[in-house]
Amino acid sequence: MDKTSSIHCGNDNPFKRPRLPEGVKKVNLSRSNTDESITKAITSLHITSKINKSSFLDSIKHKDFETQLYEISQHPSIKSTSNLSLSRPSIPENFAAETHTLTFQQYESNTYQDPLTRQSYIRLHGVTMQGNSVSCLVSGFNHYLYIESPITFTNAGIQRFAVYLCKQILPELVDLEFVHKKCSVTGKIVKLLKACVHDHTVINNELRERIEKKGLLFPNESDQELAAESWKLYKVQTYDNIQYLFRFLIDKHIKGPSWITLPKGKYTYYKDWEVKQTTCQFEVIVNHEDAVYHNQTEKPWCKLNAPLRIVSFDFETDTYKTQGKSNSEYHRILQISNIVVHSKVNSTEENVPFVRNIFVLDSCDEIKGTDVRSFDTEREMLMAWRQFIEDVDADIITGFNIKLFDFPFLFNRLSVTSDNEESQLYPLGRCKSLSSGLTKEPPTTEGGLSLTSRQLLNLNGRIVIDLFPFCKRQETVKNGKCSLTVCSEKYLGDHKEEFGYKDIHPCQRGDSKTRKRMAVYCVKDSYLTLRIFQITGCLQHYVAKSMDTGVPIHQSAQWQTSLTVNVARRFKKFWESSKEGHVTLNRGVNNRI
Repeated sequence: MDKTSSIHCGNDNPFKRPRLPEGVKKVNLSRSNTDESITKAITSLHITSKINKSSFLDSIKHKDFETQLYEISQHPSIKSTSNLSLSRPSIPENFAAETHTLTFQQYESNTYQDPLTRQSYIRLHGVTMQGNSVSCLVSGFNHYLYIESPITFTNAGIQRFAVYLCKQILPELVDLEFVHKKCSVTGKIVKLLKACVHDHTVINNELRERIEKKGLLFPNESDQELAAESWKLYKVQTYDNIQYLFRFLIDKHIKGPSWITLPKGKYTYYKDWEVKQTTCQFEVIVNHEDAVYHNQTEKPWCKLNAPLRIVSFDFETDTYKTQGKSNSEYHRILQISNIVVHSKVNSTEENVPFVRNIFVLDSCDEIKGTDVRSFDTEREMLMAWRQFIEDVDADIITGFNIKLFDFPFLFNRLSVTSDNEESQLYPLGRCKSLSSGLTKEPPTTEGGLSLTSRQLLNLNGRIVIDLFPFCKRQETVKNGKCSLTVCSEKYLGDHKEEFGYKDIHPCQRGDSKTRKRMAVYCVKDSYLTLRIFQITGCLQHYVAKSMDTGVPIHQSAQWQTSLTVNVARRFKKFWESSKEGHVTLNRGVNNRI
């Protein structure tokens, strides 16, 4: 743990283009590019030199899979598969915010709003160099709106205008000041009013549309006799149509998995479990002005990478008499397998799994090198798996087609098996009071491209990366299909266990020995997925996109390619404008990022 009193960026050029991870192709996404060239550039961003295969894992792949699992469990880097191995390194007993500096690498960010005061916060999740998980609530950063100001309007009338704005338009207004910025569209210097609010949700497209269509009243200071009474209506423009989270990332120059330091005595550390809002080891709150945001292109930060915990999972369902087509309304989840590794965002090594387990409905024989856990009911198994995700404290969850199949199926089974609304609460994320689930956004048109509705997965504090769309974009297709079998053959020279959907029902209805056969198959699917995830550099791919465009990793991993391209293009535009101290003219709903 770093115990220095403060670490400064020493950043001579905070807008210098970030260095991409080793082995990643550099692409050009300049503003002069057409939409088509940007699309090609962003979709072609990939790892040019594959991750080095572990000589150990590669050397045992020809053996029986259960033998592979046993030899993995005996690897020198693996201590055990017991519950003790799930825990992260412990926090020193003498750790205190008054005497210790806290430095962590953030990789996931979102917004938080106090339900009582409506005050907005930024929440950053990350990991220390020692492997401790961190949840950092950033306070004091207010969202703001740039409003065009009449040339004749001066400080003499700003107080009265603020009162009018607060009463009629923005009750959440906390600060109002004049600024002069250069418009990135016209190239002219514009006089602006910067309106800061404590509730970021009020700055939306509806507010901008209201201001731009109806205009605003400004005190007429030229009329000295009626200065207190005379007002004039002006048509005005708004600038920088950008979301609260993106506003924070741009203003603080945060791109990709950057490092942040909280100097000792400048933050509050919550230690008691009853007080904490998250399941992270470190839960802290800091004012945005007290934190130090390091430039990821400078030493030593460009060379440092915190160890992330990556969980690959898969499950089997009872597809009796449905020809392998699962329906979450009446098909049970029979088994859930998990493989866990430590990894770093710039790592060029394939790591050995330190956790290998499977959750099984009914009894199951022992599997060498694997922790087998049996349950009497599906509900018990699902809740135990949720607890496992919390205990292992996953930073990244991956799988094959988990966004379109596994998670929707899982959440629906939780609903079907629950006996009341309260029991449907299933916080797979790191915030204890927030249930995880899927949300669907309506179809939109972005930059002339029509997009279908987006299904977003909310696992607050954890990144979900589905290997299926990644492999599909890499053209890992055979006979028109992208499957785990095809990907395993291409990237690993390996194959899945011989087990068809017709074997599932007989194995489940059999005994502990037959259920073991299905369990071995299920574990291998998780194992193959994780190996492909590491060997293809899937994580490095999304890190590179984030470093290049500024779009957070967890968002670029979920968005469709067409949407990612357009948001990335506009995000880079805002970065460039910010670099020069420019503002961007609002051009309507479809140009918001």
